[in-house]
Amino acid sequence: MASKAPPLPSSPPPPYTPRRERYLETSIRKCIPKELIPETWKFMTYPSDKPEFTLNIESLFSQGQPQLGMFESAKELGDTVAQYMEFPKNKEHFKKSRTTRIERFPEFPKSLTGKWCMYTNDLYKVFDYHKYSTLRVDTNGLAEVVLEDMWDELRIEKHHTMFVCPHEPLPPTFDNAHRGILLADLMAKGSTVPLNAKIDWMWLAKTGDNDMTTAILESMGKHVANFPYVNTKEAQKIVSWVGYVLGEATVFIQKLGIHLPPATSLAPPDDKPTPVIRLFSSDSKSFVFAQDFQDILFEYNTLSPEYIKSISKLIGMKTMSTLSYEEVMEMVEKVGNPDLKKLEFAKMKNDLLMFTQTPIPTYHSRFCSLAADALYELLMDIIVAKKVFHTFQEKDWNKINEFFESIKSHFDIDRDIYFIDFEEVDNIKKKWEEFYIKHLKRDSKLIQLKKDKFDVNGLIRTLKFLKLDKCFGDIVEYAHPIFTEMENLKLNGKIWTSPHYLYVAIAQCQMNCLARKVPWILEFIEKQNSCNRMNIMNITTGQGEIDLDKLAAELEQMGTSDKKQGAKGNVANKKKNTNKKNNKK
Repeated sequence: MASKAPPLPSSPPPPYTPRRERYLETSIRKCIPKELIPETWKFMTYPSDKPEFTLNIESLFSQGQPQLGMFESAKELGDTVAQYMEFPKNKEHFKKSRTTRIERFPEFPKSLTGKWCMYTNDLYKVFDYHKYSTLRVDTNGLAEVVLEDMWDELRIEKHHTMFVCPHEPLPPTFDNAHRGILLADLMAKGSTVPLNAKIDWMWLAKTGDNDMTTAILESMGKHVANFPYVNTKEAQKIVSWVGYVLGEATVFIQKLGIHLPPATSLAPPDDKPTPVIRLFSSDSKSFVFAQDFQDILFEYNTLSPEYIKSISKLIGMKTMSTLSYEEVMEMVEKVGNPDLKKLEFAKMKNDLLMFTQTPIPTYHSRFCSLAADALYELLMDIIVAKKVFHTFQEKDWNKINEFFESIKSHFDIDRDIYFIDFEEVDNIKKKWEEFYIKHLKRDSKLIQLKKDKFDVNGLIRTLKFLKLDKCFGDIVEYAHPIFTEMENLKLNGKIWTSPHYLYVAIAQCQMNCLARKVPWILEFIEKQNSCNRMNIMNITTGQGEIDLDKLAAELEQMGTSDKKQGAKGNVANKKKNTNKKNNKK
């Protein structure tokens, strides 16, 4: 049906975007170290046939070579940035508006029993109907602003809380039957108002038949002045559209049995919703936030005074403490509460990203990361972003050791797996930045890759070309096992022999050497059960030795049988030297 709205002026102003910050640019610059982003790269916002996210990721990847050589493609770079940005309350963290999107439906975790789970404050992601909007371009902006206000109304303070979904969260759909809803006027009073008359939205809000309608109308009154081309008819369509989207969300919320005003304006239901706790993992260990579990115990009134005292003492001793899955199950059995026995463990995805890690919401409305991941971020900044060891001098070891000694207290070797607050992480990064500028900053080389595929000989040649063997005398010995490890890893059926993995292998060789040059680093990584996560090889640790025959056979299959004896000799010498050191001790 053709619109009855009057024609727009020949040159209307661009759609109004409230509080417009380039949050996407901020996100990219937080995710990727500044040293790897060329100074010539500019964030683009001009009209394009590509989404803003795709446009800027592709331009960054193209201009950022060879600095961004660790990423195989613009898609991999984009996936990394998108995954980094996927967490509750990211709007506040990046100071962004939801009106700018990355066009990617989020991934949601499953519980151990196979049920879908979701952060309460991620609800809006399931009802993002913007691409189905039938509103005019110049009025759609107002609808987005009103929707943003409504999602803010539905947010809760504890951004770490989750709920069990009644079904798998899927992208929204919109058919012709739904489209017909928008053709009807929502308000009889509004339909009799002249097309260009001023609507008293606050008065209409007082006549709303429920809390949600009232909130929508109040938001319209707050923002409509910024959209001078929105006439009465279009305004009614906006209210109808926003009402439809939030109506779908309200039905979903009511099925959950959770109290989330103004969508559920009645008193909280008598039956508590199924309790959910986040379950994280590192290698073979699974664990939860101790504080998360304590909050659930308090909510279900299951603790005796003695038990409260003991668990509070456990949590109060050290911040960001964790409990193992086994410890939690043991406590659940001890408490014996039937509702608590329904506890769902949401298996959280915590992939190790290339540089900056996805913020993890904490129980006190802040963010954190695994302590081992925070150390990994720092090491990647030292090794890859600032390329400290490419321009290293022997005297620099004193400074490197001095710096690591100064931050050692932030990484408690005596603790089991735990998290570290982002504020503390930022302080460590600032300290490193100041130290680097004062003591270690020099011009560094850019790695120039050849066109041939990545192989072990090329890795060794590049390590020597960068003179990393002068800095780490034993770095070449890590080339064979690290290459073999990468050769055995398959991603979507493709073997890791693409040339860009040379960058990854060079970084891993340096990280393995540095972890042994500064002993507490290796000890901490082992204590945090993160050796596999960070690909720390076990050539020289007490965890076991590389299987020499297996390694030699794999090298022979790769067409490098001439390296068979060399591989054995390198690792055998390492064993010999290690035994000598142990005998001296």
